[in-house]
Amino acid sequence: MKYYFVTISVAFLVIGVRSHQHHNHVSRRSRMPKDCVRQSFDDSVVSQSRLVLLAEKVNQRLAYMKDVAGYKAQNHLQIEDVVQESKVINSSLTEAKDLGLDPESVISFIVAQINAAKAIQYRYRADWLSYTEEDWQPQPLDMVREKIGQLSSEILRELAAQANDRPVEAHERNAFVLRLEQDNLKCADKMRLFDAILVVRSSVSIKR
Repeated sequence: MKYYFVTISVAFLVIGVRSHQHHNHVSRRSRMPKDCVRQSFDDSVVSQSRLVLLAEKVNQRLAYMKDVAGYKAQNHLQIEDVVQESKVINSSLTEAKDLGLDPESVISFIVAQINAAKAIQYRYRADWLSYTEEDWQPQPLDMVREKIGQLSSEILRELAAQANDRPVEAHERNAFVLRLEQDNLKCADKMRLFDAILVVRSSVSIKR
């Protein structure tokens, strides 16, 4: 098995801290910019598709990043954890190969997930410089990582099912990005995730 040790760049090293009203202590839902939706589509057509199931799993995984950010902030831990990231990448690539996916085609998606997760964490940390979360405590990191790991496996299984069925096509972008609804997740993060999915292939299709 070929192992990958990837140094993942942080897309947002400098994050602007937005001002808040004194009464604004609640998390804000990220808004979808118009340029994030590239064309209209019939939602009923894709509502049961594999791509939608995949998007929902990715969205669930990203939902835990507030807990990760909060736990790390409370315990004075850095968001960047190269050792943990390497473990995630290597285990994900091994699992992807076992599921019949071409590892080389999957690595961009795995890295995109990690970068989106870190970007959310950095944005929360920046927000918390300006206000304090009331009546909220993060879940323990070990518990959260276990849940994230389970979702990561489910995401890879959905990717494999999609790749064995047919490759995702560019015109399906909206069906994916519109289902990613997390605070502090930006349009650029969603686009990068979808673009990475476009290149995922099964090992069988690569050999043809």
